[in-house]
Amino acid sequence: MKKILLSFIFVTTLLAQNSNFKQELRAAWLTTYFNLDWPNSSDSTSNQRIKLIEILDKYQEVGINACFFQIRPTCDAFYNSPYEPWSSFLTGLSGRAPNPLWDPLTFAVEECHKRGIELHAWMNPYRVKTVNTTMASSHISNVKPSWCVTYNNTVLLNPGLPTVRNYVKDIVKDVVLRYDIDGIHFDDYFYPYPATGQTFNDNTAFANDPRGFTNKDNWRRNNVDIFIKMLDDTIKYYKPHVKFGISPFGIWRNASSSSLGSATNGLESFSALYCDTRKWMIENTIDYVMPQLYWKIGNPAADYNILINWWGNIPTQRHLYSGMISSNLDPSGANWSLSNITTEIRLNRSLSNKVQGVSYFKTSTFTDNYKSFNDTLKNNYYKYKALTPKMPWIDNIPPNAPNNLIVNANGNNLILDWKAPAGEQYGYVIYKSNNNNIDINDPQFIYKIIFDTVSTFNDVNGLPNNGASVKYAITTLDRLKNESSPVNAAFCKVGVSPEIINNNCDLSVTTNSAVSYEWFMNENLIPVGNNSTYFATVSGTYTVELTYSNACKIALPEVNINCGGAVNINELSNLGMLIYPNPITNVLNFKLVNNAIVSKIKITDALGKIMVEKSNLEPISTTNWSKGIYIAYLYFNDKVSTVKVVKE
Repeated sequence: MKKILLSFIFVTTLLAQNSNFKQELRAAWLTTYFNLDWPNSSDSTSNQRIKLIEILDKYQEVGINACFFQIRPTCDAFYNSPYEPWSSFLTGLSGRAPNPLWDPLTFAVEECHKRGIELHAWMNPYRVKTVNTTMASSHISNVKPSWCVTYNNTVLLNPGLPTVRNYVKDIVKDVVLRYDIDGIHFDDYFYPYPATGQTFNDNTAFANDPRGFTNKDNWRRNNVDIFIKMLDDTIKYYKPHVKFGISPFGIWRNASSSSLGSATNGLESFSALYCDTRKWMIENTIDYVMPQLYWKIGNPAADYNILINWWGNIPTQRHLYSGMISSNLDPSGANWSLSNITTEIRLNRSLSNKVQGVSYFKTSTFTDNYKSFNDTLKNNYYKYKALTPKMPWIDNIPPNAPNNLIVNANGNNLILDWKAPAGEQYGYVIYKSNNNNIDINDPQFIYKIIFDTVSTFNDVNGLPNNGASVKYAITTLDRLKNESSPVNAAFCKVGVSPEIINNNCDLSVTTNSAVSYEWFMNENLIPVGNNSTYFATVSGTYTVELTYSNACKIALPEVNINCGGAVNINELSNLGMLIYPNPITNVLNFKLVNNAIVSKIKITDALGKIMVEKSNLEPISTTNWSKGIYIAYLYFNDKVSTVKVVKE
């Protein structure tokens, strides 16, 4: 009875999990090995591109925010590599270039980033080929056969050779330098999975470079330790923002082998594959670990619940992501129930202080939509968009916020324009609300995640009904998804849009319902305070931003004002007006000459504030005027004359 009660509490806690996770890895492995997910090697370049786009569109629809794209399955390449031949899984023949030529990695990076999806380059470090596979003459198995070991019908690079470690390091460095990737990712294949009656022959390598080890198992683990540290140092030296992580087999050690191990009974990556992933996490040589936890909750040998908690208890500040086998939903395969996966998702989220996300194996889960898993994610768990988790040990400084967000209507669309901030900017998050004030900590308001330095966005679903408003906020993102403070704006549909009226450089707005007015000339704010009128003193491009009582803010279309008709002070007497004294005392006088006719006199301070506006020649008291420069505007028929006067 006690066991049943505890199970009820456990399940009830999981059911309480919601979808409000603003920063969470939601990834998928895109497997190219033996074309498990993509591509069809007999397809044309055009069809391969089309099908890759279909996969990425499906990711975006479901809410996936990171793709682990396998680019080096067997010491070959899904990119234009100077080290290794084109993959047979791409073109059907090792070393044969695509025709017409294209670079799938470049293409995938660009298409992922268009969709706000990170791309991590997934490589297998040591796997070379199966024994009977024919590889190109430039393949490492033919160029450096002494680097290779055959084991259980598979050829692998020897991890015990320093030349091998340097070779793979150079390949990683090349990809990091030449491609705009977000991460480097390795899976579980280091030393081979053990096979009965098989021996991995690395005796010569051990004898030539023992480094003080007498136990070969410890030496093998150290080979991998050295390799991982070398890669992390290389990646962070050249591009610190590029993340580096490993997806090992799900059991590090069993409790029967080590007091630090998990309460499981299965193969150990520590002793079988020589991967001390726990050590890498503690020593901070990787940014995340993503153990492949391909078991159900309650599995007697390897319980998902036990394992995710065990990995979450490693004393480290680095990230833990769960590797989950969603392809087991396939009715023609393992035929798991949907609840097997969704319960594990909820368990992960109940441990959100330890588990920062998940990756799904494999992409066929989404392209085939096993058991409507796509709908379950997009309508529930991934209902709202999410950023990938920040990595403060790499960078924890937020970028500067964007400026001057303006929202204007263009037909039925709303156009958002803003000014990019100074300093680093990798992209932006656009938040939107039709009703409530925006809380940028709440993912329900995330409308669009942009990996681009654009400063405009066309919201095709933006225009509200008459009298209604829509609110926006925009934050700047850096490469590690640190986020700035927001800049806010709103758009009100106010019926007939107001306009700027130009009357001989005397500008006014055809509305008095706004609560504030800000004038701009050539995109620079004119510090004239809250005035619905402005007299333009120089030629330029003018606009005014109006703010209404419900916080809606709109910018009126720009107008080009030519005030070049103003005349010099020395020509005033010829036009028919004298202004004196200048400098001003306490009274300013006006006198007509040559039978001139003046329709209006306006005087402003140097910032454009109107001091007086009149249509007669009565003297003006200047007793309360501050010291400084003033501009008098004299309207003579079809000309406007400006006069600079000074009060000392």
